[in-house]
Amino acid sequence: MELDSVLVLWLVFSSSCLTLFASEEIIEVGKSITGNQKMVSADGTFALGFFTPGNSTFSYLGIWYNTIPGQTVVWVANRESPIPQHSTAVFTIGDDGNLVLFDEKDKLIWSSNVSSTNSTIGALLDNGNLVLTHGEFNILWQSFEHPTDTFLPEMKIGYNGKTGKRIMINSWTSNEDPQPGNFSFGIDPEGRPRLYIFKQNSIHFRFDDTYEYLGGNLRGTAWYLSIVSRNDEVYLTYGYIKGWITLRVFVDPAGHLQVLFCTQYANKWKFIFQVPQTLCDIYAQCGPFGSCGGLTSELCMCLTGFKPKFSTDWDNGKWTDGCVRKVALGCDGKDRFLKYENMKLPDHTISFGHMSVNECETQCIRNCSCSAYAYLNSTCLIWIGDYWTLAATILMAEFSMFDFMALSQLPMVDQGIQLTDKKISLQELFLRYVPYWFLLVLFCLSPKEG
Repeated sequence: MELDSVLVLWLVFSSSCLTLFASEEIIEVGKSITGNQKMVSADGTFALGFFTPGNSTFSYLGIWYNTIPGQTVVWVANRESPIPQHSTAVFTIGDDGNLVLFDEKDKLIWSSNVSSTNSTIGALLDNGNLVLTHGEFNILWQSFEHPTDTFLPEMKIGYNGKTGKRIMINSWTSNEDPQPGNFSFGIDPEGRPRLYIFKQNSIHFRFDDTYEYLGGNLRGTAWYLSIVSRNDEVYLTYGYIKGWITLRVFVDPAGHLQVLFCTQYANKWKFIFQVPQTLCDIYAQCGPFGSCGGLTSELCMCLTGFKPKFSTDWDNGKWTDGCVRKVALGCDGKDRFLKYENMKLPDHTISFGHMSVNECETQCIRNCSCSAYAYLNSTCLIWIGDYWTLAATILMAEFSMFDFMALSQLPMVDQGIQLTDKKISLQELFLRYVPYWFLLVLFCLSPKEG
């Protein structure tokens, strides 16, 4: 890692630690927040207090951007325990040292729920993290480990294989109801450094492999994004030195991961992009051996040499069962490979590391269960059995193995597959590599935008 990247990380993290003790806005025993009162971070960026979303008849304790009009909420304490709108609730430090929220009848609505201790204080940091501390540096609890729908800078979204703990952001049910919705964004639950949007417990959208670290300085804004894997833990985090822009990354109730920005000149949110963007972006939209977004008018099509598994369902637009081979593979050395270009690589690949393209092909031929292989940057990837999530949208390669077809019916036959050079847009780069969200955002903005 270069020195300037290290400095970026140090500046961002050290500044958030220092503001904990510079802030005069803290919660301690004997002090409380109620009604229209609020607690503001030391630099004025974030505020904590009670709010009512839209036309809802309930109120909640939450954190929002203090200087951006419209009260954009980034965290909610009692999202599953709403307070009737005209009731009086109190946020304070309880007798057991926890952050607590009581209703007007002194009934406990929400608690940080950590081990009892004395002499604790609560503080709202400049990065939007609400913390409960004992002493100067002993953080007992923090809202960054219990996020709602917003991915804030310096937050860690990840998975701990040893404890089984997962930290994800989770959508609201609707724009007026912050209860947990159907969609969440996080790390692969198996601990691989891969990112997904989930719909309940199923994959809804898959991001492709990312770089472990990106960082730099674009137009006066120092930034970094990193996927960290160490010991039993893997997590994603990002940050930037605060300046004239503010980024907002969140999951909306419809399951889109959205990126917005706000400048100090316009003082309002502007849309950058979201994923998924099309129906073809949705995970396994066309089932096994189906391809989405081809040259036909249909959303899904079977690969050459395959047919719909259930033709009636396929004709009625039900594609999730996918396709099956017209002729089974013989595994007798006579099968050949058909080359597909500009396809999104399927999930569940097996990597054989660095080898030649001929060696990669041989690895697939030797395994009668191998259905496809790809050769990327001198790395051999193969797929066993069914493969999913093919989409004709991004620079990738794919093929399937079969023989019993006339050569005149094949668009291309090859003894080995290798990606060809092709120029792609910044938008495609964003979809291919998660870190390019921020590269694209910071590159496209200028201080003159209003």
